[in-house]
Amino acid sequence: GLPSGYEVEHLVRLFYPMAPLTLTPPENAEDCVWAEKTPDGLHTLVRQDGRSAERHAPLPAPVEQGGETPEFSLASLTYDLLRDWTGIRPPWGKMTGVRPVRLIHDKRAAGWTEAEIDHFFLDRFDCSQQKYQMAKAIADLQEPILKVGNEPGTYSLYIGIPFCPSRCSYCSFVSCNLDRDRKMVQPYVDCLCNEVEEIRRQADKAGLTLCSIYIGGGTPTSLSADQLRQLMGTVRENFDLSQVMEYTVEAGRPDCTDAEKLAVIQEYGATRISINPQTFSDEVLAGIGRKHSAQDILDCYADARKAGHEDINMDLIAGLPGDTVSFSGGYVYINGQRLEEEYLDQQGGTISPDQSSFTVPEGCLFFLGDNRSGSNDARYWEESYIPVGNVKARVLLAISLTGGSSWQGVRAIG
Repeated sequence: GLPSGYEVEHLVRLFYPMAPLTLTPPENAEDCVWAEKTPDGLHTLVRQDGRSAERHAPLPAPVEQGGETPEFSLASLTYDLLRDWTGIRPPWGKMTGVRPVRLIHDKRAAGWTEAEIDHFFLDRFDCSQQKYQMAKAIADLQEPILKVGNEPGTYSLYIGIPFCPSRCSYCSFVSCNLDRDRKMVQPYVDCLCNEVEEIRRQADKAGLTLCSIYIGGGTPTSLSADQLRQLMGTVRENFDLSQVMEYTVEAGRPDCTDAEKLAVIQEYGATRISINPQTFSDEVLAGIGRKHSAQDILDCYADARKAGHEDINMDLIAGLPGDTVSFSGGYVYINGQRLEEEYLDQQGGTISPDQSSFTVPEGCLFFLGDNRSGSNDARYWEESYIPVGNVKARVLLAISLTGGSSWQGVRAIG
C-alpha cells in the first residue's frame, strides 16, 4: 500500500540480510517478514520455524499535522517487532543509510539544539549511545574543514546516476538494475541535462559560484559513452570548469568502464576519477555480486592512465564474505594484507595457534567490536567497523548477521 517499500526492505535486512524480497503475500506456513499499509492501518508479521508474531498500528497523522510518514511509521513498527523477536538491537538503530554524520551537520545548520539532535538519534531512531557519540565526534572534527569548503556565495554540484549493472550485496544506495531498467536511462539523462541547465540559471540569479562537481551513483559509467558525452557536455557548456576546484566522476566498476568512456571523462574536464574494486579476490568479488575479475580492475586502471587520468582513487572493503582473516606476529591480515596496528589476545599474550586464521563465512561480515554486554552472543557486540590502517576498536570477531554464534578473536593494544 506504499509508493515504495525501500525503507522497510532495508530495515528488515538489518535483521535478515540475505532474505529475498517478494511482493507476493506469503503462504500460511512460509517463513517470512511481511509489512503492509492497508486502508485501516499498518500491519507487520514475522514467521520463523513454525512460530509467528505480528503487530498492528493505526495510520499516522499527516506530516503537516505533526505526524510521521506512513513509510517511517511502518518501518518503525517492523523494527520494534523484529528487535523483540530476534533479540538483536542494531547499533545504528533504524538508520539504514550511509552518512549518519551528515544528519548531524544538517540539523546543526538548521538551528537544532544538541538536545534535539540527541532525541533524533537516540529516541526516534534508537541509535546506540556509542555509535551516536562516535558520529558526533566525527562531525566535530569535520566541521572546521567543511566551513573552509563552504565559503559564502559558493556551492557544489552533485549529479546522481541511479543505475548499476548489478546490485552489490553490501549496498544500500538507491539504484536500478541496468538490464531490467535500461529503457529508463536515456529519458533520465535527458531530464538530468535539463536540470543541470536550470541549476546554472538559478545559481546565476542567486549570484553563486560553483566550486566542485561530483558525478556519482549508482554507477555513472553504466551510461553509454554517448550518454556520458551528452551529460558531461551539458556540464561543460553551462559552467566554467577552469574555476572549479575539483571535478570527480565515479568510474567505479570495470565491468562497465571501458577505454572509450575513460577518454570521454578525460576529454570533458574531469580532474579526478574513482575506480572501486572493493577487493582483489575473484572469489569474494563473485560472492558480493560483482561481474568482473581482479585482473579487470588492474586493466581498467591501466586504461585510465593511458587516457590521461592522473588523480585516481580506489575504495577497498576489509572483511567481506569470503575474505580470509589471519594473525601473525601480533598483526591482523586481510587476504594477506597486514593492517597497520598491532594486536594482542584478550589476556595480553600471544595469539594461540588455533586462532591463526579463518575465512569469513557466507552471509557474515568481519567486524571489530567492543563487547559492552559481557555476552559472547554476536548480537550484543556493538562496535562494527574496520577502517584499514586506522583500527580503533578493541576486539576482533566474525559476527553472524543471522544472530548465530560469534568467533571471539584478539584484543588491540591500547
